[in-house]
Amino acid sequence: VRYIESFYHFNHFCMVFKPLGKSLYDFIKMNSFKGFPLKLIQSFFQQILESIGFLHRIGYTHTDLKPKTSYWR
Repeated sequence: VRYIESFYHFNHFCMVFKPLGKSLYDFIKMNSFKGFPLKLIQSFFQQILESIGFLHRIGYTHTDLKPKTSYWR
């Protein structure tokens, strides 16, 4: 993971990292905004839950998950 910057937003410490690959929004867009097979959805959520579990174990919280990276535009 490559760290880019950090900042405070409404008294919350935020860290920004370089994306490791395509975002969930990119996959949805590539699939013409159609549904995904259940196995693929299970894989997505398993990865998300494992990531959140790791952050919880090391004392960080991440509660603002967004599928689209351009949310702040």
